[in-house]
Amino acid sequence: MKESTSLSYLGLGPMLSYDPRDLLAGGIYSLIPNTSLDVPAKAFRIEEDLMTMYVQADINQDIGGSVLTGNIGLQAVNTEQKSSGLVAAAGALSPTIRGADYWDLLPSLNLSLRMPGDWVIRAGAARQVQRPRLDDMRVSQGYGYNPQERIITGGGGNPFLRPIRSNSFDLTLEKYFGRSGYIAVQGFYKDLKSFVYNQTIPFDYAGFPTPTGTPPGTPTLGRADVPINGEGAASMASNSPPPCRSAPSHRSSTGSA
Repeated sequence: MKESTSLSYLGLGPMLSYDPRDLLAGGIYSLIPNTSLDVPAKAFRIEEDLMTMYVQADINQDIGGSVLTGNIGLQAVNTEQKSSGLVAAAGALSPTIRGADYWDLLPSLNLSLRMPGDWVIRAGAARQVQRPRLDDMRVSQGYGYNPQERIITGGGGNPFLRPIRSNSFDLTLEKYFGRSGYIAVQGFYKDLKSFVYNQTIPFDYAGFPTPTGTPPGTPTLGRADVPINGEGAASMASNSPPPCRSAPSHRSSTGSA
């Protein structure tokens, strides 16, 4: 036992203090190995290699008494993703590496029309991607033979998962009052072309170690609870932010979010 710890500064009495290493050395506590395969099976590693190519053209054009500025561009992004880990099945662990290779084409357009009277209209349109969570891409799978259904069932991550993709549109109307402030009305429309869902799907366990107790002739096509890409939905909103005291800077760029 150690000297008690005073918590008088919190208005409390002394607290019992001890060093757990002394309890282990004295035989009061014992370290027991955890032999469950579920622990190492949760470990995983994700590798992503991205290659981006892009073209961009700037816009600066007088239209009557107004000035149109902005840019238009296109990104081509190649993604090579791999997930490695240990797959648990019937008392054994098997090192596994799986992944995918795909392209995304991401066009974008940003426009700003500055009109007389300190009115500004800003518009943007872009194809955007949001990469899935790393743990959703893990290769780790726990599975076994289901005697009730006579198939192989399991669950885990999905190393073939694609990003969340959307077509996004933004429109803003702004009125500036010199350098003292401005008011604005904003709106957006986002069309989600794909999303990430957790769902029970057919899964082919070919290439995975056959679980112990699986009868001969059992098909490799079974069932798994994994995140998948599914269809998205559309959303839209508008708002009027409070007037600002100073005029902010605005920068348009070709890219994805």
